[in-house]
Amino acid sequence: MACMMSSLRFLYNSIVLSLVPKSLASVNFTLGSVLISAGVLAVWYSQLKKSDGFYPLYSIPFIGSCSFFVNREKFLDMATKASLSGKTPKFSVFGHTVVIPTGEQARKLFFFSRTLDNGEGFQILTGHAPRIEEVMENRPANQKRFALFIRRTHSLLHRDRLEKLIPELFSDLNTHMNSWPKNDQVDPFANSFGLMFHMTMRSQCAREFADDLSTLHGMGELLRFWNSEQEFSFNNAFTSWAPGSVVQKRKKAIGDLYGILTDIIKKRGDEGRCENDAFQFMLDQGDTIDDIFPYMLWIVFIGTAPSAIVANWVLMFLKTHPEWDTKVRNELQSLCGEHCPDLALPAHVRFAQIPLDAWEGSTPVMEAVITETVRIVSTEPAFRRNIGGDVELNGLKVERGEFLMYPFGIEQMNKDNYPNPSTWNPARWADPAKFEHDRSQGKFLGWGIGMHPCLGMRIAKLYIKFTVALFIHNFEYSRVDRSGKVYHDVPVPNLSDTHCLLPKGKGHFLHIKRKSES
Repeated sequence: MACMMSSLRFLYNSIVLSLVPKSLASVNFTLGSVLISAGVLAVWYSQLKKSDGFYPLYSIPFIGSCSFFVNREKFLDMATKASLSGKTPKFSVFGHTVVIPTGEQARKLFFFSRTLDNGEGFQILTGHAPRIEEVMENRPANQKRFALFIRRTHSLLHRDRLEKLIPELFSDLNTHMNSWPKNDQVDPFANSFGLMFHMTMRSQCAREFADDLSTLHGMGELLRFWNSEQEFSFNNAFTSWAPGSVVQKRKKAIGDLYGILTDIIKKRGDEGRCENDAFQFMLDQGDTIDDIFPYMLWIVFIGTAPSAIVANWVLMFLKTHPEWDTKVRNELQSLCGEHCPDLALPAHVRFAQIPLDAWEGSTPVMEAVITETVRIVSTEPAFRRNIGGDVELNGLKVERGEFLMYPFGIEQMNKDNYPNPSTWNPARWADPAKFEHDRSQGKFLGWGIGMHPCLGMRIAKLYIKFTVALFIHNFEYSRVDRSGKVYHDVPVPNLSDTHCLLPKGKGHFLHIKRKSES
């Protein structure tokens, strides 16, 4: 209701006050508000009464469900409850219809249908999704670009290449962590984002970025701004057309990034220089800057921030579950003892000597910890857009051009799938086969299923394992608020914070203290 009244005031200020003298505006505010409210509520109520079979979630005419932007957690909870009760919810966002599938058949349609487009689905978040005719006109080029993305990702994540990258990745992590304060309060998301971004630049982009921290930081700020989920807010979506808006600034950031990458390619060509990195691999395959640039943006968008969030939450959960913290440390000590027992070597060098097979196949505790963390924190919805003909969903019609949204929490926080779903309990994954079983059954959605599995799951898990391993070896840490007060309670994710997914309450920071021996 507060969101609705804010919207009414906006309409009143922008329309009514422009038509009356300023001296009368304050006098007429109450009457104007009442008249506008009555009109809006009448239209709104008539919309809710449409007998199309869907369960309508509250929407304001012309604007839609603004709570989807301003209170995401409450909105998703409402949508999830409606879905689990057997209803098929529907809402609108700036004139676009969004349907929430219900039931097993609908879930299969959402994740396995070729006529539901993943990339176009996320356009709904910007508030200015293109018309379906424009989508279909650009589809051949987009499909070609996505096919190239898949081919390059598979090549760049080949096990032989990953094996050779491990020493460099740990060296980068060590360099980055050495730049942190030895005993101070830090922003965990900014730090984790920096680590993940550094490893992404090393493994998927250009050596020029990964080899120099100052260049990396400048590039990271541009990409962090471009990648910011804060763009997907009610205000930014509503004012995306305005000069100086976040969307317009984002376009400038993209232009700046394009210029930086173009300069790198030109400089390499002028110097006749080749590098052993992903950039060079793509250039050698005949890719142009117009192929490489979208690839880099996709990699950063889909991988850096989500991996940083999961790594943050692994550390927070381990701090409040000492038994699992001990299990993780013992597992890491066992790996080092087997593959690099020389205690005189620095930690990052010892970790780097652990082979890829061991990191992937001999870390069941870390696998369970990461999977359980993803289950709890990755409950944001996925989106699709129907680019084919009308489709049937639970006997109801989803028209061409309409959107669908599937909250992961419908499955991952469902007590029928996971008893006490809000409790962080890695023991759920004691059986290594449970992960793939639950994915195949559509219970665990965190790494994607069906037509859109996460292509970067393998390297994302490695990033998280490497980060957690070196961090807990190098630092003592605690969760604190801005004043330094320590929090010992189990943190709860603020699902309305779609940018950083910080804990609820004031304990948003980490106080870190470097150990004497690292």
